[in-house]
Amino acid sequence: MMRTTYRLLALLVASLLGSTTASAGPFTEGYAAARGTDSLFLSAAPEKEAAGWAAMTARAAYLPSAQLQQQQQYSTSSLTSRTFSVSQPVFSIDKAATVMESTPRLRSAESVYVQRENDLATRYFKALADWLKASEGLRLTSAKKTAYTQQYEAAKRALLAGEGTVSDRQDALLRLEQAQSEEVLLEAQQQAAANEVQMISGVAPNDTWSTLTVGELPKLPEQEDCLREALAHNPQLLQAQSDKEMADLGVWKARGALAPQVSVVVAHTTVSNFTTEYTGIQVSMPLGVAPVGQALSASANADRQRWLTLDAENKVKLDVRKLYAQFKAGVAEVSMRKTAVETASLGVEANMKSYQGGVRTKTDVLNAIQALYQAKQDLVTAQIALAESYLNLELTQGTRPEAILQSLDGYLFAKIDKTSI
Repeated sequence: MMRTTYRLLALLVASLLGSTTASAGPFTEGYAAARGTDSLFLSAAPEKEAAGWAAMTARAAYLPSAQLQQQQQYSTSSLTSRTFSVSQPVFSIDKAATVMESTPRLRSAESVYVQRENDLATRYFKALADWLKASEGLRLTSAKKTAYTQQYEAAKRALLAGEGTVSDRQDALLRLEQAQSEEVLLEAQQQAAANEVQMISGVAPNDTWSTLTVGELPKLPEQEDCLREALAHNPQLLQAQSDKEMADLGVWKARGALAPQVSVVVAHTTVSNFTTEYTGIQVSMPLGVAPVGQALSASANADRQRWLTLDAENKVKLDVRKLYAQFKAGVAEVSMRKTAVETASLGVEANMKSYQGGVRTKTDVLNAIQALYQAKQDLVTAQIALAESYLNLELTQGTRPEAILQSLDGYLFAKIDKTSI
């Protein structure tokens, strides 16, 4: 409860200060655009609207109903009979259950809509993350090509001076050609990801996004706090609970069909020039086997929904624990990847000095350069994977996508010039 209050206060402060101190980042801006562009998400609004009309119809089950009936007889006489009647249910178990069904129906529809929002946020994040990984890969590959070119030119000069070998030159050339082939593949991946981003949001990725400037993610609370939030706000679980409530009411509806129904009826009948009016009580008692079968079927469906709800609750618990562990592991991995980059940078420097001193070979230098840029690429991959773990964990807890994506903008684009978005 306290964590929910803090979240609401944080969102309120962000909304109040947003116009003067903060700007939307790539994730937030793209998600906002996607809400008005993505066809799959746009289909969620009519789906929610249809559920709203269905709920309104359910609420009207106990309202009075009117009927106009007219009969024309030709066989014996040309009499015309017209009856207008109004019926008001007084006692009807199935109608009462139908009215009560409107509230969980609306909750279920709202939960489904939230799931559509979460799905959109996840799809947009993955598309933009793929583009970021390819863009960062291209930047690193370009730098690696420059390093290999320098080594290749140095190997050629050494060979001409009689101080190098053909194998050194060819090894450097091979590494350069491999980097060029990697660049072609990464360009294709970047274009494919850019197309997907534009298809979802209608906005092509901005070149100013392509360089990550990593900041800090918000600190997560303890795992048990995350679990409590998820059990209270997870949209899949809320939908399952609403469906269970509707299934239980379905049992009452089916059983109510076996019970008498009492209504007050007011009728006005005109036959030729004669008019009769009456007000009375109508009692209807259903007879037949079908209502019994419907009641048994509804009871079995309610049992099924109870198990599905329990399964949804267990799945939420499992997902929170798994995602929490992934996030913690991701934090540790990013820290280790940063250390690996620092170590690899020192390795390149040490191998180049050792090569100049005649202790190391040109191949050792090339291997060190390869290790350095692989370590940098692994760091980028780990940082984006950590962002995805954070996204999935927060969505599981029912956090609004806009708030999560704003945090991810602050994490992956800490120093981006957001006025260019």
